[in-house]
Amino acid sequence: MMFEDVGSAWHCASARRICATSMTAPIASGWSGCRMGFAPTGKRIFRRYLELGGVNALVRDLRERSIRTKATHGGVLFGRGSLFYLLRNRFYIGEVKYKDEVLPGEQSAIMDRQLFDAVQQKLTDQWSH
Repeated sequence: MMFEDVGSAWHCASARRICATSMTAPIASGWSGCRMGFAPTGKRIFRRYLELGGVNALVRDLRERSIRTKATHGGVLFGRGSLFYLLRNRFYIGEVKYKDEVLPGEQSAIMDRQLFDAVQQKLTDQWSH
């Protein structure tokens, strides 16, 4: 199963606008922020994380299901780092983080705020134990 293209164009355009205006992250060719589209599969990853209770279990589950990142040549298996990045990414709720500030983004939310907040709370709780 692959990430669908729904949302990938939105993610790329929004990320490029943020990078271009903030001047904090130069846009290099092949920038990885545009390789992970976001679609119903992405939302299922958030829900599955809550069901399984941890990133290690989620990595195993996604590998068993052959769920990969969206990429040019078939994607790659998710690792802990890419899942932490995906689960913490505020773009999906229409926000951006700039330095220590969370600001409203130009993009609209494509993720339910309650689901995102539940995942953030669980990640924080696990980190503090």
